[in-house]
Amino acid sequence: MKDWIMFGELNDGSVFSFSGGCSYTGFEYEGGGMMMVAPNWGNLFDHSSDCELRDFVNNMNKDNLTELTKKLLAEEEVLRSTLKNMFQKRAA
Repeated sequence: MKDWIMFGELNDGSVFSFSGGCSYTGFEYEGGGMMMVAPNWGNLFDHSSDCELRDFVNNMNKDNLTELTKKLLAEEEVLRSTLKNMFQKRAA
C-alpha cells in the first residue's frame, strides 16, 4: 500500500492535514484516508496526535534533514508548543 501525507494552507487562511493510502491500482480499488481542517496551525497542532506531529516534521523537509528538524524530533515533549509558536509567528 502507498502512503500519502500532505499538509497545507487553503485560500481562506485555514490549514489542513491529509493522510491516506491506496494500493498501486488506485484509491477506487483499495484505499482510504483522513483529512483534518482547522482555522490555523495552532488549532491543527492542538488536535493532532504525537505521531501526526512527527509526520509533519519529517515531511516538512524531506530531502534535507536540517538541525532544526533533528532538534524538534529529539525533544518530543516540546514539539507541539514549538510548532505552534513557529507557525503562529509566521501567520502574524
